[in-house]
Amino acid sequence: MSGRQVRWVVLCTHGIHDPLVSGLMLDYLLRLQGEGTERAILLVTEEPPGSVDDPELRADLVAVGIQWLRLGYDVRGAQWSQKLRNLLRIHSASRSFLRGAAERWLVGYLSFGGSYALLLGMLGLGRSATVCFEPHSRYMTEMGIWGRRSAKALFMGWLERLQMRRMDALIVPTRAGEQLALGYGRKGALVRQPITIDVQRSLHDAAARSHFRQAHGLNEGDELIGYVGKFGGIYYAVEEYLRFLHGMHHVRPTLHFLILAGHADLDAVRAHALFAVLGRSLILHPPVPPDRLHEVLSAADWGVIAVPPTPAQVFRTPVKTAHYWAAGLPLIIPRGISDDHTITAEEGVGVVVDDLRDVDAGRLLVAMDTLRGADPKTLRDRCMAAAWKHRDTSNMIRVIRSLLP
Repeated sequence: MSGRQVRWVVLCTHGIHDPLVSGLMLDYLLRLQGEGTERAILLVTEEPPGSVDDPELRADLVAVGIQWLRLGYDVRGAQWSQKLRNLLRIHSASRSFLRGAAERWLVGYLSFGGSYALLLGMLGLGRSATVCFEPHSRYMTEMGIWGRRSAKALFMGWLERLQMRRMDALIVPTRAGEQLALGYGRKGALVRQPITIDVQRSLHDAAARSHFRQAHGLNEGDELIGYVGKFGGIYYAVEEYLRFLHGMHHVRPTLHFLILAGHADLDAVRAHALFAVLGRSLILHPPVPPDRLHEVLSAADWGVIAVPPTPAQVFRTPVKTAHYWAAGLPLIIPRGISDDHTITAEEGVGVVVDDLRDVDAGRLLVAMDTLRGADPKTLRDRCMAAAWKHRDTSNMIRVIRSLLP
């Protein structure tokens, strides 16, 4: 590996087994390395408490020219001291890894990883890039998670503005992101590409659909509305989402609802007063590995994007959109979320609402019935076509390859 003249340091602020890394950025790197280019990569991840090394994965990475540096990070701990400690370790490891390379790139994943890449680039270690840049600090302040004048919001906002102005290459997921970066006087390479998944491995599975629905007592004609994700923070709260489902159930009591979420969120759903009303219509399912997600989603007929439509959401790129479409599910999506709400309306792959919190359930159901029509398979095929067109990883690979050697 030491003889390779093109070297990247790739910086992720999630653990390597987090779906945001394993099924996305890591998959991109493995595909790129599989092309046989003379590129060496140092992959840096921040692992949560309790995570352990994975010697088998480490060996697989080494075999394709990827070294793996594991750093610890506890979101419940002191943020500033942990970040500073990790930055110092990353700087030392990167300086050694990049020494002597003709082409040196610092590649951040998402805006937090991009901040590491930016700072290391400013220290002269190489050119810098961010894959999937979103102004995350704006989400956090809009949802009240960070104070607008807090040190964290001000510092991260400053780093995000520097990324938009100074990174050598920037991949943004939306048209709004393009305009935002250009508005800060951006001069470097700028490409729009939403986050992508392996669509082939995520397509609708008719056999899995039949098996899941039989296991949960659903007939083929029973309509199932699915949601996969989290509650609270930059998503709707459990209370808000269950109120939405209750309104739908009140108008059409035959509806069924799938919620695929973490154990704490599922416990919060069970503890809510509306669970007694909705309980017989709810299917609560724990998390599944990304490569099996399509088996569960294929059982549903609709997928919900449960993101409040605050102004900054135009910059987002929900991964679940890609999974829903690939599994053949049309969206129920609030207006203003990513470019997805525009694609949903223009390509007939879902229904756009203003806000789940005050939606007119009757009108929404009429719109859903109209879109679905008498042949659900046609809608399902159209959704899968949208996944191939907008969200397949072959698109992201082409973009990364065009920007970086």
